[in-house]
Formats: sequence, C-alpha cells, structure tokens
Amino acid sequence: MAARYRVMESLGSGGMGDVYRAWDEEGGCQVALKMLRTKHMPNSSLRQRFSREIDILTRVTHHNVVQVFDAGFHREQAFFTMEHIDGKTLRQHLASGRLSAYRSLQIVAAIADGLRAVHDVGVIHRDIKAENILVDNRGTAKLMDFGLAILEKHTDATRLTGVGQIVGQLC
Repeated sequence: MAARYRVMESLGSGGMGDVYRAWDEEGGCQVALKMLRTKHMPNSSLRQRFSREIDILTRVTHHNVVQVFDAGFHREQAFFTMEHIDGKTLRQHLASGRLSAYRSLQIVAAIADGLRAVHDVGVIHRDIKAENILVDNRGTAKLMDFGLAILEKHTDATRLTGVGQIVGQLC
C-alpha cells in the first residue's frame, strides 16, 4: 500500500476509521483512502464490519453511490480506496443555507436512485443521514458510508448487531 498510495491530507474520521485524500501512483488519480484504526484491529466485530463494508460497496455500481476501487491489508491494517469526491456533505450544504425545493427534490431523487441500486443487490444501508450524502462540485449526490449496512439475506446468527442494540447516531 505504501508504494501505491501517497497520503495527501486527512478528510475526516468516523466511528471505525479515518479517511484520507491520497494519490494512487498506479492509477494516476486521487482516491479516498479509508483505514480501520489500528486500535480496532484486535476487535473482531469491528474488523468484520469493515470487511462487510468493503464487500457491500463492491456489490454496488451506481453513479449515486461512492465506488470502491481497491481493498486489502498493509502491515495488518485494513484499508480500502474509493472514488474521491470533490464537494461537500449534504450537512455542509444545509449549514450554508436553505436549498430550493427543486434542488432538494433533485438530491432526494438521486439518493433514492442510489438506494434502489443498493437494495437491488440485497443491501440495507441503515445509516441514511446528511453526513453520509456527498454532493460533488457538479451537483451530483452520492451515498457513502456503508459501515452499518447489512445484507438482507443474513440470518440473525451472521448479523453483527444484536436485536435491540443501537449502532450509529440517533439524529
């Protein structure tokens, strides 16, 4: 990984990992590099969530869902790369002012299209919120952060969240 990806800057942190803007030396483009924090590596449940996020994202190909390019381990640290989006989260857009009704409908329709593609491959996102929707500089909305997503066909025995257990944020 160190030879292929050159970290340029931090883009943010989530519950399980950190995201960086990186340069893909092999692909010749910018990517977003998400790495599971090393303190979480001994936690098998979080490693499974991270692996499941990669598995789920590689199942979905849609212009309103962030696309994964590569995944693996480097010195025992799990990582994956996805398309880098120049833009802001929907939360950031909303903080800078009210959206018009037309623009709001465009974003809702785009995310609904992305969710349809996600559901078509049997995935339930479970964490739709303004922080998990990116709007690029051309105005395209993209769904991201599948860390809490599940596959519809998973039985109770293969779920990583117990019945009645709350994960994520309560908005």
